[in-house]
Amino acid sequence: MIFFSLLMGFLWLNAGRKDWSDVEVAQENAFDIGGILFFVSANQAFAGVLGVLFVYPLERFVVFKERASGSYRISSYAVSKMVAEVSRSATVVFFFTTIIYWMVGLRANAGAFFAALFIVLMSQLSAEGLSLCDSTLLPDPQAAIDPVFIVLLMLFGGFQIDITVIPGRYRATIAFYVRFYSRLNTGFCILAIALY
Repeated sequence: MIFFSLLMGFLWLNAGRKDWSDVEVAQENAFDIGGILFFVSANQAFAGVLGVLFVYPLERFVVFKERASGSYRISSYAVSKMVAEVSRSATVVFFFTTIIYWMVGLRANAGAFFAALFIVLMSQLSAEGLSLCDSTLLPDPQAAIDPVFIVLLMLFGGFQIDITVIPGRYRATIAFYVRFYSRLNTGFCILAIALY
């Protein structure tokens, strides 16, 4: 994760350190900042899903076995799992976001920085929550649909396909449901609002 954040930081190095009050400069560089914010949202969604998707199904059989023997309740496991995952996720998000945030040169403001940390952490935790639900329903990690679902959300979330290209009878459904449920679109929009 640190290698990836350094790589992305070097690709977008100092892209945010522009005079944003100049309209021409803002128009030329807005796409670059949108790209890094989208990358951060997408990367954390995949990190959240893949961090849980291949671990929880392996733990599942142990939990069922220990629960059958009366070792502990499922609520004890769920609370301890959430506490452990939140601390791990917070650490990863802190390093990832800190490196990218300051290398790219996003708003040099403590409030904006901590807002970005919080937004990225919530995006990753929501992806982990969806993945936990999916892993509970599907016993085999290869049967999980979360990565495919994230790619569809990237596609129809307003980033790759313009909503006006979609045929009329499907447009309203996709515009409402996919954009409403898209963690990528929501995370991206909240990051953009919080930072600019």
